[in-house]
Amino acid sequence: MSRCLLRPRCTTCSMAKPLASHHPIILYDGTCLLCSRCLQLVAVRDGGLFKFTPLTSPLGQNLAKQHGIDFANPHSVAVIVGAAAYTQAAAVGYILQRLRGLVWLGHLWQVLPAMFADGLYLLTARYRYRIFGRTMTCHPALRGRLME
Repeated sequence: MSRCLLRPRCTTCSMAKPLASHHPIILYDGTCLLCSRCLQLVAVRDGGLFKFTPLTSPLGQNLAKQHGIDFANPHSVAVIVGAAAYTQAAAVGYILQRLRGLVWLGHLWQVLPAMFADGLYLLTARYRYRIFGRTMTCHPALRGRLME
């Protein structure tokens, strides 16, 4: 049995009540084009596992607050799984490990030193608007899985 190497970077909040949803929820920057494209990929490959909510939505802000995530900082992506929250690079690893055809990439991401994975994540997050741009529309493939 393999152990989750992301666990040390997972944050939990004993005060947070698990959401009624049995699906992990991805909190994302709703205006980021890179984030939107990545979620389209997730929607195609996750077999309906994940639900999505923008960090700026009331639900996103509530979940972020419950889990100690700075929702005012759009550099964050997070995955809420019950009472646990994976953030930034750990969230990327968690998501990748659950995508058909990309599990190998999730395992590769997992073996990267945390400092390197976090640095790569933060570098991408910092320049994502400049490189990829912004969007104000929601892709039709995501609409049925949005929680707001």
